[in-house]
Amino acid sequence: MLAVKPTNGAIALSLGEDTLRHADIVGFWRTVEMFSPQSVDKVDRTERVFAVRKGQPLPWQPGHEVARERLDEHLTWRHVVYVGIYRLDAMFEVLAQAFEPDEESFDERPPGQSALAAFTVGADGRALLESAVLSSCAWATGQLLEQPDSRQDWVNGFAAGNAGFISDWKDLVAESDPSHDPDDPPHTSLLPRVLTADDLHQCLQLAIEAAGIGDALSCTEIRISSQKVSRRKAEAADGSGGEFLNSMILPDLDRIAEQAAEGSISAALAEYLRPAAAIPTVERVDVQENPHVVLAATAPGTVPAGRWPSNVNHALALNQQLAVNTALSMPSTGVMGVNGPPGTGKTTMLRDLIAALVVERATRLADLSDPSKAFTTDKPQWKAGQYTRTISVLRPELTGFEMVVASANNTAVQNVTDEIPAAGAIDQQWLDHAAELDYFPEIASALLAPDSDSKPSWRDPKTGQARAWGLMAARLGNKANRTRFASIFWYRKPDNPDEDLDEDGWIGLNTVLNDYAQAGADQLWSEAVEQFHTAQQRVESLRAERLVIFEGVQRRVRLEDELAELRSRAEQAAEQARTAHARHNAAQAAAHERRDQAEHVAVEQHAKAEQAVEQSRTGLERLTQGRQASAEQAVASRRAKLDRLISGRQGQAQRIVNTRQATLDHIRLGRLAHSEQVARSCHVELEQRRRAVATHSEHQPSPLLRIITFGIASRRWSQQDSAVRRDKDAAEQEWTRAEAEYASARAETAAAQRGLDQAEADLREVLTEVGAAQNEVDAAERELTAVHAAIDAARQTLDAAHQARDRTQRELAAVRAPGLPAAPDAMPTYASLWTARRAAADAEHQLAGATQVKTERQNALTERETDLAKLDSQLDTAAASLGLQYPDSTWWSDRDRRELAALWTDPQWNQARSALFLAALALHKTFLQLAAQPMRRNLQAAMDLISGDAPADAPEHAALAAWQSLFLVVPVVSTTFASYARLFSHLTTQALGWLLIDEAGQATPQAAVGALWRTQRAVMVGDPLQLEPIRPLPFKAEQAIRNELDVNEQWSPSRLSAQRLADRLTRLGTWLPDEEGKIWVGVPLTVHRRCDQPMFGIVNAVAYDGLMIDGTSSGPGEQFTAAYPSLPVSKWIDVAGTANRGHWIPDEGAQLTRILSSLAELDFDMSAVMVVTPFRAVARELEQLCRRYPAVVAGTVHKSQGKQASIVILVLGSDPERPGARAWAARTPNLLNVAVSRAQRRLYVIGNRRAWASQPHFTVLARELSYSPPITS
Repeated sequence: MLAVKPTNGAIALSLGEDTLRHADIVGFWRTVEMFSPQSVDKVDRTERVFAVRKGQPLPWQPGHEVARERLDEHLTWRHVVYVGIYRLDAMFEVLAQAFEPDEESFDERPPGQSALAAFTVGADGRALLESAVLSSCAWATGQLLEQPDSRQDWVNGFAAGNAGFISDWKDLVAESDPSHDPDDPPHTSLLPRVLTADDLHQCLQLAIEAAGIGDALSCTEIRISSQKVSRRKAEAADGSGGEFLNSMILPDLDRIAEQAAEGSISAALAEYLRPAAAIPTVERVDVQENPHVVLAATAPGTVPAGRWPSNVNHALALNQQLAVNTALSMPSTGVMGVNGPPGTGKTTMLRDLIAALVVERATRLADLSDPSKAFTTDKPQWKAGQYTRTISVLRPELTGFEMVVASANNTAVQNVTDEIPAAGAIDQQWLDHAAELDYFPEIASALLAPDSDSKPSWRDPKTGQARAWGLMAARLGNKANRTRFASIFWYRKPDNPDEDLDEDGWIGLNTVLNDYAQAGADQLWSEAVEQFHTAQQRVESLRAERLVIFEGVQRRVRLEDELAELRSRAEQAAEQARTAHARHNAAQAAAHERRDQAEHVAVEQHAKAEQAVEQSRTGLERLTQGRQASAEQAVASRRAKLDRLISGRQGQAQRIVNTRQATLDHIRLGRLAHSEQVARSCHVELEQRRRAVATHSEHQPSPLLRIITFGIASRRWSQQDSAVRRDKDAAEQEWTRAEAEYASARAETAAAQRGLDQAEADLREVLTEVGAAQNEVDAAERELTAVHAAIDAARQTLDAAHQARDRTQRELAAVRAPGLPAAPDAMPTYASLWTARRAAADAEHQLAGATQVKTERQNALTERETDLAKLDSQLDTAAASLGLQYPDSTWWSDRDRRELAALWTDPQWNQARSALFLAALALHKTFLQLAAQPMRRNLQAAMDLISGDAPADAPEHAALAAWQSLFLVVPVVSTTFASYARLFSHLTTQALGWLLIDEAGQATPQAAVGALWRTQRAVMVGDPLQLEPIRPLPFKAEQAIRNELDVNEQWSPSRLSAQRLADRLTRLGTWLPDEEGKIWVGVPLTVHRRCDQPMFGIVNAVAYDGLMIDGTSSGPGEQFTAAYPSLPVSKWIDVAGTANRGHWIPDEGAQLTRILSSLAELDFDMSAVMVVTPFRAVARELEQLCRRYPAVVAGTVHKSQGKQASIVILVLGSDPERPGARAWAARTPNLLNVAVSRAQRRLYVIGNRRAWASQPHFTVLARELSYSPPITS
């Protein structure tokens, strides 16, 4: 359910597009804050706001009316001096001229005034040296005017500029202490002196020079606001004047913008700054439309083990539990939005979240074998004055449970953190248990005492009982709250340390832990752990039982889904069967009609086929009996003639040719070939002999050779020459004989060839005669073939006629027989019949199939209905025991029934879960007793941080460990966003576990940046349909700055709140009406338990489109009516007064006076009366009028946010000549929503009904409220 403790460091982001985008957005918001000055009160003696006039005394000087006024002993004066008063519209006109105008932004003229600088002066006329501040808006405007081309440097250097101004200012308003050590830093020993009017004018000149505004603005006035403050607050306050003029979050935005530019940003802040295009909106689930998702998200396995000790019979509303579960299911980091319309139990939901986290941390503690194991070996230190603080660092698994409640306004955070520990926050049945637990109720009660109590008692003077049941939460934030907390929580000691405390005495935790360290614990750690585990096992045992039931319900849901599907499919099958039956009947009728038509055709076709058979048979007989016999006889006679020619004359002629060819071949291959070869051989030999003679003649010896050889060479050559010539002659004779033989052989061959030629001529003549005879035979055979072809054709015609007759016979039989032929092409003439019969067959097949499917599906449906009946029987016992916490059939269909109570959390399990929470606190207390020494050291370091005594360079992990130890004791602390950065100045990214933002719809998007930067998980609770953030900077100026810094319009603060940014990230939620259509909100708390009718109906119609459910008990309303029977019902008192002073209508004031007087006469508790108005001018009149009744809360609607009263009187006012003022008040439903939803029992509206009833949203008010004329007595 809970993720382990994540790392404390920043996300390491590459310096890419996301990093630059984050830095740009935060930088833009920082610039917007710089140009968003605070308004200064107008001069008003009744409000003790004075202009400094020449020659007149200052408020701290004798002779001034303030100085003459006597104060109670516990009060003193505090004076805020504003120098350089200027008109805001003039300032923004300067900005408009400096920037390029945005044509789509209309020009607003912001009302009011501010100042160049401010500082605080004590009752003695001496300045508080740490109170001076220079206006960031004035300084930045001066920079813009001086450096128009260096606009990226607007905000850079303000810290240095402010420091320079403060240094010069200190030199002006103080003088050096004569005893000042020269080695000490400057200004450490300055003594403030009593200031005069001249001094103030010098301060004005100093501010003008420091701001660099020159002549651009008229700012010569000095104004002083004198305030009564308690002496204790005056001593505790840090004197900072930053909140007088400048945004308190500006320095933190500076720091975070710089860190973001370097890629160091927390995961929660990165998620917060995710652009709209990167949000997977398709994953959103509207919980109003998807109860099955809600069922799964609130299953017993998702419900936290711990529960607030409220009435066990009062479970959370369904969506309250959904919000708690969703928050706890977040991973190690995340941001989620919870939509909390008025009266829907935001604090109730947060209390269960707190209880869950305390139990989870106790579970981690219970895993320790010994409390000493809770700490690591790391022991960082810092110096605080003469003391060294040594901190024992908690193990990581015990951290991440720190809870900080933050809001834009002080009332919201005070309400939450005062309600949590208050005695009334737990049910009566748990008071004894809480008393036995004794989780420091005296300290918690003293913290709840009025701030004005100099010695707060832990007992409520009215009841004599403790104000608180346990030390669960504390208000921190500003310096006064922190000082008061440290004094009561830590440093409180008995008036007489030597005496035992009486029953009314109490001591701070410092002394308590010291006593623990000396006395030891009330029980062993193992015993405490065992007690916790026993309570835990009880919770888990009951969870297991409910998980079994839940699984049964899930099975039932699945069965219901299956049944719905089966019913649909069964009905579908029945419908298909009906359709198939009708189709079958129609197909059968069509088939019978087509059969009759086809049978008539088939009979005709068969008769024609029989006739064709007879005709074909007659034609065949004629062919076979006539032409065939004649043709066969002609072929026989002509073939006989041909055979005679071939076997007689042709054979003899062929034999002669063959004999003569053989003789010729014999001569050619024998004698002729041999003689030719011999002749050629002799001729070759002759040629060789001739060449030999020639060669020898060429080699006759030379004369010299003959002389040298003495004639021997000559004789030898002659002998050889004679031999060569004899050989030549012999060769010539042989060649002559061979030539004669060859000539004779050729002559014989020629004679043989002539004989062959004659024999072949004779053969050709015979063959000519044979060819003529063959032609005659061929002609006769062709005639016979033609006759045979005619016969074959006649036979084929007969066969075709037989086949046609057989086919028509089959077709007739097929037409007369039921069913279909083997194939559709067997009856092409009767295709329509086949088609009809095919359709009939198909219809019959479909009918059989549909009937079978219908039976099968009906059987399956019956089987599942039986299963469901069995399961319902098993679940009946669970349903009876769980009651409204069981999702019966009406849970799914009735939204009111569904959302009024969370599932599974019946009294038995609620009892166990609440007991486990108290057991978890008991384990925490035992841990404190057994780890008193290290925890005492850690908490002392935490007091240094809270009191501002820790050094600025104290190690961050040491500071974090000290804070974590404080949260181990006090689970929840609260602060405004303005004080957040100062409170946690030593901490950086993801240091703390949980940020719980209340009234997040009233917070600007930039207000939450510092808290998100230091947080792992954030839950933002608020409502975009209640009051929106106050935005001092006009839209036109904001747009100009945005365009200059090139930031996407989706990040414009004028269109956003912290709540809207969180809602868009939340997957589970719903849609609410918005002036631009619809807006997505996070988990919606829908059960309203504050207002009676008609107030509930009015706000539900005006703002929520009927989303809320009326869960207000009738008992308190009936008791109220019984106690004050004369009080009229809620109504509109129609005052049509024409006399007016601006928006103030005196006749309306007269009606208010009569109502208040009547209530006072009834002895009504006037603290239960609230008087509100849309307009500040009317509010001032109301405050004056209500001074007779100090307990009455009177003011603007904006000041009533977060409050409630039995009776609310809405005084509308408005100048009759200025209808635009009424249009402004009615522009959105927000203002009317807040005003009406403050009223628990009665709402009285005073105003001109005719003028207001035509305005948007006020039409509903006029319709729902009865009205009456003005009260006359």
